[in-house]
Amino acid sequence: SSAAKVGGAPSWENTMANVPGTMVIKDDGSLEIAWYGLEDEDVGLPVEAPYWPKKSIQMIGDGTSVLVEGSNDGDNWDTLTDGNGNALTALGEGEISNIGENTKQVRVTVTGGVDNTVIIIAAIGQVIL
Repeated sequence: SSAAKVGGAPSWENTMANVPGTMVIKDDGSLEIAWYGLEDEDVGLPVEAPYWPKKSIQMIGDGTSVLVEGSNDGDNWDTLTDGNGNALTALGEGEISNIGENTKQVRVTVTGGVDNTVIIIAAIGQVIL
């Protein structure tokens, strides 16, 4: 079965949610950015962490993959890459990857599953002031 269309919008637009992220500075000085409870096609709202340029990302849950995007202006988004230039478009459950770019904002979109968590950890030892 498919979701009902409202106002002519595609059915998928009626089922996805925009999920805010949380940002916590941990006791070891690292920054933890997390989006909790993401379901299929949910978008993790953008967070800003440009002063922590060394970031890694992991998805926990039963989702198929997570798409990681970055922007420097909040309007133009591009897929981020790992340190080898591979697009971060299919990071699967449990996988960890570094994020090669240090954009002003980062957001995520999950494909598949329910109750997924996406976590980005950033090292304070690499802060640029």
